[in-house]
Amino acid sequence: MSEKIDQSRQIINIEAWSGAGKSTLASLLDGHPDIFCSPVHDAIIPALLQHNQLPNWLATGETEYLRNYLCRSYYYRIEYFARIKKIGFPISGKDDDWCLISFPLDFYKFEEKWNMLLDQRAGDIRVYDILYFIYDSMAECLGMEPGKHIASMGVSSFDLAQLIKHSEKIRTLHIRRPIKDIFATRVNRKNHPFRGNSIRQGFTGDFSKRLIDGEVEKISLYYEAVDRAVAERPDKVLIVDFDEMVLESPTAMQKIARFLDIEYTDTLIRPTMLGCPLIGTGGSAVLGQVNDSASNSLSPTEINLIQLMAFLSRLHRVRASPLAINRFIAGLAKNIKQIVQNRKNRFAR
Repeated sequence: MSEKIDQSRQIINIEAWSGAGKSTLASLLDGHPDIFCSPVHDAIIPALLQHNQLPNWLATGETEYLRNYLCRSYYYRIEYFARIKKIGFPISGKDDDWCLISFPLDFYKFEEKWNMLLDQRAGDIRVYDILYFIYDSMAECLGMEPGKHIASMGVSSFDLAQLIKHSEKIRTLHIRRPIKDIFATRVNRKNHPFRGNSIRQGFTGDFSKRLIDGEVEKISLYYEAVDRAVAERPDKVLIVDFDEMVLESPTAMQKIARFLDIEYTDTLIRPTMLGCPLIGTGGSAVLGQVNDSASNSLSPTEINLIQLMAFLSRLHRVRASPLAINRFIAGLAKNIKQIVQNRKNRFAR
């Protein structure tokens, strides 16, 4: 690996609310010849870049400070998957519909490699150099070529506009799904079958609890933050429509290729992980259909409750003119009317 950093390299941050399609987009970028996409949802990119120049670590060179920042990400998921030597990709909402991919990473050799590269560049380190060293080392330890550009799945950032100020190299791809469809992916599932009794509850749990805990409002606020970032820097943030990505993949991926200034190739419509095709245990595919949606996972009443909560979450943030209030009331009335009608239809049956 050359010690000289290619200044044309991009850092691609894939982010969305949990359940909105980060893994799907990562699988489409995975096969592009110019991109190395981390197969692990590690969230390292925002954890480091949002702290700008990591002043304590850059001033001292002591890895204690750097590891404190890495602990704010999901970095040590890499160690976990390296230990069990496989990564699972959920094809659909069915509990048994998974694709397991071999992950033959020697985690400690990987750590030794990127730390050695940092030592070689001591005194001349920028934050994005750390990212290049980490992901280039991962690629090489997996027997792969480091990509010209690096990509990784991040987290839903409520301060995306601030994040993108810290590096001109970062490009963010934000996947946007309707809130009701996100709910459909995040309730009533079992934990990953290869994680045993994991404490993570990202895709399990009760619909009512998520509603009461304010998830609809949190997603609404997050979307507003992304919209502000796009308005400020449309060259740095692109909103990717999830349904278009899976149903009209060539159209969506051509937009992404133009945004990233990379060549469009057919690899961008072939879902893979570490180069391995993603096919579910039942033969189901990642593209061509929406595998998780509100229409097939939630009741009409649940869908309308989500829509009502979305209206309410916007209502109390509006410095409302009479016209704005009237519009919100009309929307609420429409949804209430729909709930009542759904209940009548159910009783009629």
